[in-house]
Amino acid sequence: MSNTSNDLTLCLRNGLTLHLVELPPKHTMCNVSLAVGAGYFHDPQDCPGLSHLLEHTMFMGSENYPLPNAVIDELENLGGTLNAWTSMEHANYHLSVEQANLTHALKILLHFVTKPLFNAEAIAGEINNIDAEFKEKQLDELRKVNDVIKSTCNPNHPFSRFSVGNKEIFSQFTTAQLVSMLRDFHGQRYCAANMALCISTSQPVHALLRFLEQESAVLLQGSIPHSRYPSLYLPSQCGVKIAIKTLQLAHRLIVTFDIGNINDPHIRAHVDYLSHLIGDEGSGSIIAALRSAQLANNLIVGTGTSGRNFCDFNINIQLSELGQSQVEKVTEVVFYTLNKIAKDDGHEWRFNEKQQLNNMAREYSDHVYSIDTICEFAEQLLTNGTINQHIHTDFQATFSPSTFNTLLAKCTPKQGRVINISPWVDTNSMTNYYQTQYSCRPLGHLITGSNDENVLVKSPLVKTITLPKANIYLCNEQDLTLTSITQGKPIRLPANEFESLWFAQDDIFHVPRGDIYIALDCEPLVTNITMTAAKRVWLELINQQLKEQFYSAEIAGLKYHLYGHQAGFTLHTSGFAAKQRKLCEDISRQLMTFNASTANFTRARESQIALQQNALYNKPINRLFARLSSIIQLNSPVTERLSSALEKLAIDDIEVLPSTIRSAHASEFFLHGNWVENDALHLYTSLREIFGAATHPPISRETALLPVGEMLYHEVECQHPDAAVVLYLQAPNASMQHTAQCMVLEQMLAAPFFSSLRTEKQIGYSVATGFAPYNKHPGIAFQVQSPNLSTQEIVDEIVKFLFAQLNELEFYEQYWPHIKRNLLRQLLDTDLTFAMKSQRYWTNLTQDIDSFNRNAGIANVIRNLTFNDIYSYAEQVSKRQVFGELVVYSKGNKPRLNKPYSSIIDNIDKFKHQHKVK
Repeated sequence: MSNTSNDLTLCLRNGLTLHLVELPPKHTMCNVSLAVGAGYFHDPQDCPGLSHLLEHTMFMGSENYPLPNAVIDELENLGGTLNAWTSMEHANYHLSVEQANLTHALKILLHFVTKPLFNAEAIAGEINNIDAEFKEKQLDELRKVNDVIKSTCNPNHPFSRFSVGNKEIFSQFTTAQLVSMLRDFHGQRYCAANMALCISTSQPVHALLRFLEQESAVLLQGSIPHSRYPSLYLPSQCGVKIAIKTLQLAHRLIVTFDIGNINDPHIRAHVDYLSHLIGDEGSGSIIAALRSAQLANNLIVGTGTSGRNFCDFNINIQLSELGQSQVEKVTEVVFYTLNKIAKDDGHEWRFNEKQQLNNMAREYSDHVYSIDTICEFAEQLLTNGTINQHIHTDFQATFSPSTFNTLLAKCTPKQGRVINISPWVDTNSMTNYYQTQYSCRPLGHLITGSNDENVLVKSPLVKTITLPKANIYLCNEQDLTLTSITQGKPIRLPANEFESLWFAQDDIFHVPRGDIYIALDCEPLVTNITMTAAKRVWLELINQQLKEQFYSAEIAGLKYHLYGHQAGFTLHTSGFAAKQRKLCEDISRQLMTFNASTANFTRARESQIALQQNALYNKPINRLFARLSSIIQLNSPVTERLSSALEKLAIDDIEVLPSTIRSAHASEFFLHGNWVENDALHLYTSLREIFGAATHPPISRETALLPVGEMLYHEVECQHPDAAVVLYLQAPNASMQHTAQCMVLEQMLAAPFFSSLRTEKQIGYSVATGFAPYNKHPGIAFQVQSPNLSTQEIVDEIVKFLFAQLNELEFYEQYWPHIKRNLLRQLLDTDLTFAMKSQRYWTNLTQDIDSFNRNAGIANVIRNLTFNDIYSYAEQVSKRQVFGELVVYSKGNKPRLNKPYSSIIDNIDKFKHQHKVK
């Protein structure tokens, strides 16, 4: 049992392991995760994917809720949501619900997982949905790479199994046989001894414990022996180079090692330290050396595939095109660095410094127990019997040379696997399920010893590599300088005509933190596509330089995010307030004085071109939403136009950006946190010196207004064989009234849309609705991706559903109170963290909402709506008197839509400027 001041771990009488996280009263929602030791590792050898099919089947009816998805509907009526996934060792059922309804939701969940009906007809339907999911992911790069890893690991290790299942596999069995197999699997594994329940709540713990002792009696105690798996890789599968051919224009090198069982917190601390050493991005780091040689763009280090007694440690490098052509040199640099780490004698002070950084991060963390965190806790609890202490408590490890040396001994060429992912590699094999081309060959000279440090040190590339120096930004204590709060809500301070300066103190959280936002609008960057492309390359170049210069500040709690937007770019800094103003000024100076080398420019432009080209291989739904955004938002260029501009871009186009920005911009500054007004005014003065005075008005975030009563069409080219459709219904204006009514209508239609098109008609795996505002302008999106139907058939099904539902809306009157309550809660939720509060303020400012209460205004409209109001609105919608309508589609391998030319958008720029509205 492990306890802290705000959590409790124990085992109930029936063997169910329980972890409770106590939340402050301001949390209106609680999160629940039930982890079951029933992942694909436990599937029968002759039926891979059975655990996944069982997870789907659970939603098709239980004794208390016999209709498909009825349990989801019931929880939505309680102001909650329910979802599930199947992973390697676990099935996870998780929900979020209002605090007042927690016990009711828990009772539903426990009965739901205990009493499934195993309806034969429903199971057959879910096989179709799983098969559609499998086909949808056929071009998914992550799935394809994972398929190679499975094909080249120990075939006796359960990781090697196919995890998803498909119709071909399940069709080997009769429905009766599948029902029997599912019942047996459920009976064996869905028992209290094989489950862990994690709950975050503000309810009294002891009353909740009494309730759970009583209600969990519905679970059989059971007894499940824990499996011990063989080694993840056979000796013959180590010391190899695996080449994987991708569809996307991307090059990656992953050096991976099986480091065994790391569930002990002491071992985890040393793995975390090794990640810190290799993943450093400051001067002298491995990635700094690779970037300076134009060989790589990015590096990520950490654990990957992991389970009860196995774990992969990965060094993942995003290569440039030059780096791909010299991949062996990059590999040698990785092993040189590991060799250098093994020979260094300064680990103890660096390890202690890393522990200080961890403790500082924990002390000032926001402690938001999201549903993802609660799911992670539940799975850790089931695997280890405890929560991962280096995340959850003040665990303090001390450096152990023997532990670290044991870890490093597993990170040698002989034990390693070097994975090169690129469209340029030579291959000789293909995987079974995702048809990924690959090859697997010995590493060769790296194993025989030619990578010895004495040989490698002659390379100019490795001579610059050093281990991290002491972090100058590390501070054990942060001062809360504000002794009294003069104001909480943002106020506008005096500034130039085309400059906005906003300031707010933190009046709730009382932490030594702050957020600074600097947004610059610049018309040439929007109206000139060459300048738009130049901005993207410029920001990438600067971000790479900033990484090296300010990496130590970032890991010491000073964060920054530099990104482009529709009208220009934004710099956002956050974290400890003490040195943040200086960081903000330093980065701003870098922006306006940056000079790109030809080599760096080529690499950054190459990276941006690849991003645009790779978008062609995104799954269709993602492609459609990206295009929809480009059609509706006037300042958002389409991928093809941007790609063309990037191809023609020259370094001269980058060099003129600072002077262009200085001479033609509008600016908005916002400081929120542990500062006083003079801090904001001093920063404003500094930034005006850096960027120059603003001389132009802000750029309007315009949208295209779709004509009411007619359906327009736009086709998007996509490489995927599935047909996909997004039907976008756009409200006539951005008023709070239309926004509120759109939100209500989407909430009413979401569940029946999913139930009708996915569960009943099995049109496809990806079926959903969403509230879709663009630049505050509200709308509703209906999305379907199908391996079987044509685009026209999908459109017909969506339209048929809409007309049927909108003309029979009286059915939803019984759900109206629940929908209203859920929306009001979402709109009026309290800021749970300082960061959430800053983000809310900034979002309002970017939308020109100086009152900072748009959500409250929309909530007030919803509060005053009657069902008759909604009924009348739906009536107008059904008569096509309200919304503009746009179908964005990809035909896949089906026939193209045949529509009149007048209803087709083929020239997006022309359409946008003919239909723009402010």
